[in-house]
Amino acid sequence: MKTISRHIIFALFVGVRVQTFAADEVDRFVGEYKRATGEIEKRTVCLNFVDAGLLYDGAPIADVRKVFQQDFEDMDWDEKSNHLAIVHFVPPKRTSSPMQPDLWTGWYLALTYRSDGTVMQYSLSNEDKDRTARLRGARRLREGRTNEDVGLPVVEIGTNSNRGTSKKQKDNKQ
Repeated sequence: MKTISRHIIFALFVGVRVQTFAADEVDRFVGEYKRATGEIEKRTVCLNFVDAGLLYDGAPIADVRKVFQQDFEDMDWDEKSNHLAIVHFVPPKRTSSPMQPDLWTGWYLALTYRSDGTVMQYSLSNEDKDRTARLRGARRLREGRTNEDVGLPVVEIGTNSNRGTSKKQKDNKQ
């Protein structure tokens, strides 16, 4: 009986010790993130947060919210689905029109979390529509494909034989 009691006390002690250690680490990252002024510095704090083992499947979203504070944004969701959140390392350009989406640029952390408040998945990215379009356009220019719209129908005036076929499909016919 004494052995079982010792194991329980030890397990409780270790559990409290681990929680205290994690809380101290989270508080350390809160300070680091507050001191970070630029996009790359904020991203570096995020990477270190992941490397420290504090962001994982099952991690408390409250810790993520605590570290990234004003840059943490809950997205729309309903009670029957998982929750979505994003941490913007560059503030998005907000639009006044509800018909236009906000413009995200730079690095961000996207998160999916469960209704019990635990992280399900996360990803760090700098992918945005504007940047992707610019990079694809630049690649087409480098490759000499300046006047190409791949896969779109080519309209030729005065003939019906090519109506509704793309340039690629026409090239394959010939």
